[in-house]
Amino acid sequence: MATKIAHAYPGQGAQFPEMGKYLSRKALQIATESFQKLITALEKQDKEILTETEFVQPAVYLVEASLMEKLPSPSLVLGHSSGEYAALVEARVWDVRTGFEIIRARGHFSASFAPKGFMVQIPSNSRQQVLGEFKSVYLAAINSEDRVVVAGVEADWKKLKEFLEENHVEYTLLHVSAPFHTPYMEKAAQRLRSFLEINPGKMPAISVYLNALKRVVQSYDDVIEGLTLGLTKPINWLETQEYLKRSEISTLVEVYPRPYLSKFTSFPTYNVSEFYHLTL
Repeated sequence: MATKIAHAYPGQGAQFPEMGKYLSRKALQIATESFQKLITALEKQDKEILTETEFVQPAVYLVEASLMEKLPSPSLVLGHSSGEYAALVEARVWDVRTGFEIIRARGHFSASFAPKGFMVQIPSNSRQQVLGEFKSVYLAAINSEDRVVVAGVEADWKKLKEFLEENHVEYTLLHVSAPFHTPYMEKAAQRLRSFLEINPGKMPAISVYLNALKRVVQSYDDVIEGLTLGLTKPINWLETQEYLKRSEISTLVEVYPRPYLSKFTSFPTYNVSEFYHLTL
């Protein structure tokens, strides 16, 4: 049986200060023409700006778009959160420039039409305790069997932090500024839908799995629906891995300079540089 490979793209949270050095000439030109402030932040390795939604999502996308230039086509592409936009570009639903404008729009809508908020990773066995205590905090992601992410608005973070520490719950605060994958993102999601409707794409040349749909894309309407729902529905990365198994994918390649998804992915996962012997 032939080896079936899937490419996976991480989203916001995977950023790191030196990421700008991985931009290709093409990616650098696209960003320079329309978002010089982002290029300046990458050059200065400005950690504060590079945690803001409006900047970090297109920054991570540009790194991923640069790496995909060097890759052979896989059997399947997928992404985690905003990583799905890079996956759709590899599948040739959009070209790199259009994908950049769309991920910029997602970042803008998320920053402008959603409340400031937090996302925090906690043990799975603390999920019901936390959600039962805080009705305004929502499940945002099931990343692994033993870790989930919950999210809420900025005003709730102090009380939740106190609760976690008082109850000796281990937690990791994520480097994001909005409560993604919760109902708090509904206004941003509707604006994203409208933007996608006026920026049509092509049918995928490679199969694309979207987490919110729990299946591969069959039409551009699926893309619109999957990305819109993806802002307000929790990610289930466990279901994604089950889909990989059912599809007889043998290897998952994380397309990013540093390991991120592999930290919470039980499916056999390789970094793009080691798997394809790339010099980054």
